[in-house]
Amino acid sequence: MPDDVPTVPLDADLRATAKRLRLNFEATVRELTLDLRKPNDLARSQFLRRLRILGIDWGEPKTAYGKGTFKEGWAVAWEPGLSVAVVDAARHGTTVEEAAGAALLESAEDLVAVTEAVEQALAADLEQVLEPLLARLDGFAAREADIGQLLRTLPPLARAQRYGDVRRTDTDRLALVARQVLARAMAGLPSAASGISPEAAATLRSDIDGVQGVVGLLAEDDQRAWTDALTELAGRPSIPRTIAGRATRILLAGGAIDAYDAASRLSRVLQQARSQLSRPRGLRASSRETRCCWCTTVDSSASLMNGFNALMRKRSPMCCRSCAAPSGSGVPRPNPGRCGRAEPGNS
Repeated sequence: MPDDVPTVPLDADLRATAKRLRLNFEATVRELTLDLRKPNDLARSQFLRRLRILGIDWGEPKTAYGKGTFKEGWAVAWEPGLSVAVVDAARHGTTVEEAAGAALLESAEDLVAVTEAVEQALAADLEQVLEPLLARLDGFAAREADIGQLLRTLPPLARAQRYGDVRRTDTDRLALVARQVLARAMAGLPSAASGISPEAAATLRSDIDGVQGVVGLLAEDDQRAWTDALTELAGRPSIPRTIAGRATRILLAGGAIDAYDAASRLSRVLQQARSQLSRPRGLRASSRETRCCWCTTVDSSASLMNGFNALMRKRSPMCCRSCAAPSGSGVPRPNPGRCGRAEPGNS
């Protein structure tokens, strides 16, 4: 853009900052590997993150290959359409720092959003909005009753503490909020997981996986408390199997239980499932007499259960004591249906 063309104050600050940080306005994609221990590279990272908060995607984070957490990768390219994004973002403020902070405050409307905003504020070094964001976080966390929401809040809180370590930011208060959120989530987790639908169980399992993925970033006391919560969750019979099984797998991988304990838990669950499957349809809550599908002899459901159990073990099933006809014996079948399955009889 020619120098004599009028621009909004935000654009002028953006260009002045880019010149100071030696970032060129080029349409060609350029790969950057930043070392956050170097002042200029740290300032570059914070500047690009502030722009992304404003919807000005000059840089896109990439995986940085190297040792340690101080490496950060970016792919930068200035496209003509970004000038329109600069004009649109100018409503938030006259400088990049001011506008990015105002945009974060505007977006922080619920617990998850304010937690993500805190993470972004720390990564972009927007200390002027960190205090009001933490105040909102305290309020939202205290009022939130949805255990899933509390669980989804923990990953960005844990990552934000990591940013504090890498970027030399004081995150003591953030750690306190994370500990409080974790405590409330763990206290309500068993009740929230009891007797829920398969869809809700799948969502809750995903939330648990999210916390498990960042639990290593938390304090050791918090990690032990999380393990205790999973242990209680895995041992409750009212918990859906998809959640109890996942909790057991996490405990086994973390060494909280051994292989024998995990196998015993799995065996108990499979026995319950097999008990349900071994009952023919229509007889799962009853022991009334039924008619064998092989020979039409009326027999008790107990002997028919034995036949179906044999089928489940992939052996030749015996339909009932009267005919004892194995599958493929050539005995005519008056009642159609799979061998070993009983049909209600008419007496």
